[in-house]
Amino acid sequence: MKDLKEKIMKHAEFDSLEPHMRRRSVFVVRNQQLEDAGAAIAADESEKVAAWMEDGTLARPTMDEVIHWHESKTKFTVLVVQPFVLIQEEFDA
Repeated sequence: MKDLKEKIMKHAEFDSLEPHMRRRSVFVVRNQQLEDAGAAIAADESEKVAAWMEDGTLARPTMDEVIHWHESKTKFTVLVVQPFVLIQEEFDA
């Protein structure tokens, strides 16, 4: 788990994610710790990942989200688990 946490890149802006979006390698992680999702993907826990995809915890971004992120210059926490790029929006506290 420590290795995954060290790979998290803070404050990535949407523009830096656009090439990954075009390759459809970006997945949004909702209601789950980013590193937990990354660990499950890295460990090939396919049943867990499939359940998250089914309930929306892990999903490709919608076009509405992409438009909003582009317009609002949204910042993300990012975790790369090749070939995937996992993202979570950063919110001001």
